[in-house]
Amino acid sequence: MEATLDCGEHILVMPGGMQEVVLSQRHMLDIYDEHRGIFRVSMEKNIPIIPVFCKGENTSFHTYNVFGSIRKWLLGKIGYPFPTFFLGPFKSNIHIIIGPQLDPNDYEDVEELRHAFYLEFARLILKYAPEEVLGDNVSKWVQAIKDK
Repeated sequence: MEATLDCGEHILVMPGGMQEVVLSQRHMLDIYDEHRGIFRVSMEKNIPIIPVFCKGENTSFHTYNVFGSIRKWLLGKIGYPFPTFFLGPFKSNIHIIIGPQLDPNDYEDVEELRHAFYLEFARLILKYAPEEVLGDNVSKWVQAIKDK
């Protein structure tokens, strides 16, 4: 990723990965909000970040959360939540919603940029998704917006 940026190319990185596979349930929105690498790179390379929400993505598959604690442990140890069982893809309407650009120069450190990103991400979700589908981590960020 950093080599691509060093060559002057742009990249698109969206939250989501194996952590979200472990957290996700069909028709529920959740996110693993402990990612930090992309925010560190943004600050080091002085590259803006733009939050993007894919509405409907969570309805395109169903993950069976069998062996949940073992899968979480394996994810931490080897980076993959084996065994992973899922059905899909299912036909679903997916809408891509783009948030405001966040300039890393506007933030003191990685944590402040990360926090701003997840607040903006939660604003997009709050505006475009019904609250009854929000998982625990997304709900935490949505509540932070409501408390302001």
